Amino acid sequence: YNFGLMKWTWDEDAVNSKIVTENVASVLVNKMNRLQEETQRVLMVASCLGATFRLSAVMTVMKNFSRVEMRDSMKSSMISVS
Repeated sequence: YNFGLMKWTWDEDAVNSKIVTENVASVLVNKMNRLQEETQRVLMVASCLGATFRLSAVMTVMKNFSRVEMRDSMKSSMISVS
C-alpha cells in the first residue's frame, strides 16, 4: 500500500515475472517427478557434471553409485522418488 498516494501500487512486470517463473518451475518439477526412476537418476548425476558432459562420464558415476545411495540422495533433494 502506498500511503502517499493512498492506494495500492505494484510493479506489474515484476509480479507477472514472478508468477511465470513459479509456474515454469512447478511444471518442470511435476514433469520430472513423472519420469522413470532410472531417468531421474541419470538426470541427477548429469546435473552434477555441469552444462556439458559425456554420457560415458554419467555411466561411470552411476556404476559406482548404488541404487540405495542414489535413492537416499534423491530423497534429500527436491526430486521425489515414488
